[in-house]
Amino acid sequence: MTSIPDTNFTLGFNNVNVELNICFINNTCVNDYTGSIAGVSFPISIGNINVIETYGNTHEYLSLNINNNINYTQLPSYYYVYLLTLSLSLDPTRCGIDVNASIYDLVTMGGASLSYFYNLTSNNGLNCTQLMTNPNITSVSLVIVPSSLLIQQSTPQNPNNGVYYVYNATTIVYDLWVTQTPTTSYYMPITTSYNFELLNKYNVVPQQYRERFFLSGFAPTASAYAIIQLPNGTYYLVYLGLMSVAGG
Repeated sequence: MTSIPDTNFTLGFNNVNVELNICFINNTCVNDYTGSIAGVSFPISIGNINVIETYGNTHEYLSLNINNNINYTQLPSYYYVYLLTLSLSLDPTRCGIDVNASIYDLVTMGGASLSYFYNLTSNNGLNCTQLMTNPNITSVSLVIVPSSLLIQQSTPQNPNNGVYYVYNATTIVYDLWVTQTPTTSYYMPITTSYNFELLNKYNVVPQQYRERFFLSGFAPTASAYAIIQLPNGTYYLVYLGLMSVAGG
């Protein structure tokens, strides 16, 4: 199987904000404080935070994109069945956000990880020491709030560098879950971006020859499954499906 170069699968958070919950010495407490304090206006807008899995010509890549600051690593092989994670956590001692992404190959049990420290002082002007030691404040907590979850895939248009690809790249999401941390809140409108007409345009195989049984949307043409046991003793059912694109 040949991967389609420059195909991206993206998992991320849109419009991430840092909110302030604060209590003053007059016993007034405010959640999601709005206003200027400690050198910055709250809420602080961080932007988008994404982890991106990319198929290249010869290698697969994992990228971490924080508001267009990109860190990436080359994977040792192509991962077709994997666990992809993205985590955000506040680091008040360094006045910033720790962002971590990882990919774990459920077949070879190999993996890779990336990390990035988003500095709220240098990027946004927040003075954490001033905020934490203000004599008029009795309690302070910072909370990361992503506005929505992003899951999307993009495939380059045929021909790609003069080469026509018969099958479009397809990503199957088997499971998706979110776990909260004490400093992170998730509001859960989910944005899923699939353009079937555009995907259909990429496929150079005539529609009547793509599947044995015509179905609109995605139709499987071959599949296989296996049960594997992870090092921690848990079992996973791994399903592999080769899919083509029909009309609709």
